[in-house]
Amino acid sequence: MKLRSKLGLVAALLFGVSFALPADGGMSGIACLGVCWGVLLQLGENHELGIGGWCYYSGFVLANALFVALFAALLVWPARMRLRMGIAVLSTLQVMSWLIVNLFPPLKGDHFDLGIGYFIWLLSFILLVAAHFVRSGPAGQPVDPGLAPGPLGLGEKPGRNA
Repeated sequence: MKLRSKLGLVAALLFGVSFALPADGGMSGIACLGVCWGVLLQLGENHELGIGGWCYYSGFVLANALFVALFAALLVWPARMRLRMGIAVLSTLQVMSWLIVNLFPPLKGDHFDLGIGYFIWLLSFILLVAAHFVRSGPAGQPVDPGLAPGPLGLGEKPGRNA
């Protein structure tokens, strides 16, 4: 099994487990997702978060959906890797932003209340990004970054004729 697939599978396993563990304020990850879904569904309504808060919390729902899509694409769709890398990085930054919000008392309050589920969730996104950045050749061997896959073929240096 390729390193890319292994990283992706570990990321997916951690992602799934994170929803059963305490994530924030004693709530499980699935309960936190439910809160974010509730915010997402209040699009046109007046609520205390405002449009900025609505976008922020809805971003977590989008990040989770993108995780599933990026995991599936990692296993079955080799095209558009750069686009997927960018999406994976942006999703990870969205998830990491919750840690930053919780580290600054003026943003969240004086009590740091993130649980192990949050950190496993964040780790799953980091591993998914790593899986998208891993390059491997046909036999699972690492590819020399100086090699140019494409019209020259794998293993040929640009500007050289073999």
